[in-house]
Amino acid sequence: MQLWGGLGLYFLGISLMIGFSFFGLWSFHNGQITVDQLSGDPGAEIAGYTGSFIDAFKVRFFTTLVFQLMFVLFFTPALWGIMTAGMGLTRLGFLTGERKTSFYLVLAGILIPLGLATTIPAYLGVYSVFEELPGFMWQSLAQPIGVPLALGYASLIIALSKIGLFKIITIPLAAVGRMALTNYFAHTLLCTTFFYGYGLGYFAKIEYPELWIIVGSVWAFNICFSMLWLRFFKMGPFEWVWRCLTYRQLVPIR
Repeated sequence: MQLWGGLGLYFLGISLMIGFSFFGLWSFHNGQITVDQLSGDPGAEIAGYTGSFIDAFKVRFFTTLVFQLMFVLFFTPALWGIMTAGMGLTRLGFLTGERKTSFYLVLAGILIPLGLATTIPAYLGVYSVFEELPGFMWQSLAQPIGVPLALGYASLIIALSKIGLFKIITIPLAAVGRMALTNYFAHTLLCTTFFYGYGLGYFAKIEYPELWIIVGSVWAFNICFSMLWLRFFKMGPFEWVWRCLTYRQLVPIR
């Protein structure tokens, strides 16, 4: 029940978000709002993120404020749904790797091709039908379409984690996962310093495939830092702070 109830909540929230996207597109075509009001002003964002810390803060603050106020009604049921579905998958033994390796491999073999077969045509279709604001529509339509692919990737990762040959991949990934909150703050600090104007100022200056170098570098840092840190400590520094606040007492970290 948790799994299906969670998926129901998720699709309810996503349906509301898709409806809002179509309403925004309709308002744009009827001249009620501009494209900058609907999807953001690239010029203003580039000027803000390549300027001072205050300039970047202003752009980010108001973007986040509008995002939270407008989408909270849509994302709240979707987020509840994701968490509830996750608890359901955990109780079923799916996320904990309790099923046989063959089960996960078969599931990945079904869901990944299925996900690609639905995602790629849908992506191409959105970008051909919605010529003016394809990215705006895709950000909401991609959510339900991507569910089979997400579950397929999860199945593949769990299967690899159960095969000793792939420990060289899964052990570093597990270390990063154990320090997810710390790594979130770490890569935020790394990327804002690299891209924003008060750092190295590379915002809007790097395209694909060069961006993959940045992605790989951040991942390499996260993996090396996590594995080194966990040699001496039980958890990441921010995970430790979070647990201390949760339990209202100092938790051993060594």
